[in-house]
Amino acid sequence: MALAVSQFKGRKWNTEAVAHIIKSSNGDARTAINAVELASSLGRTITLKIAEEAVQRKAILYDKKGDYHYDTISAFIKSMRGDEPDAALHYLARMIKAGEDPLFIARRMLIFASEDIGNAQPTALVVATSCMQAVHMIGMPEASLILAQTATYLATAKKIYSSCKWDFTSYGRYR
Repeated sequence: MALAVSQFKGRKWNTEAVAHIIKSSNGDARTAINAVELASSLGRTITLKIAEEAVQRKAILYDKKGDYHYDTISAFIKSMRGDEPDAALHYLARMIKAGEDPLFIARRMLIFASEDIGNAQPTALVVATSCMQAVHMIGMPEASLILAQTATYLATAKKIYSSCKWDFTSYGRYR
């Protein structure tokens, strides 16, 4: 942490600010370094308030073409797979706040409805398809409610994986 702070010459760091960034990073060096960089861009004297703001902003950083993009969509899918509607809403909100394409999210939910829910609850595919159509017709920000409703529906739906036992790329061989 000291090395990261020393890279920003001309900045004065309060002890509480540094401690807050360390605590909020949960041992993740990349998170800490990003928070230090962001805090240093917010002021010359880094107070606890600035550090709190930097940590808060860091939580929604999201690169649509990089690791955060894939990590977040993966966490979103895993939360629905794990029957965790609150977690699904959390990751959905992060993606929406970061400006993710709502049609991308709707497509992923459509795939999830087929792969993970399938015939255990066939209406899931209908709901996900309707969601995608509605998102396309309505657009943001109103579509965020439709995405949220669909995400919670899919997260609480019964799951089955029988459709995934077939390897369609190898002409229908059973896995």
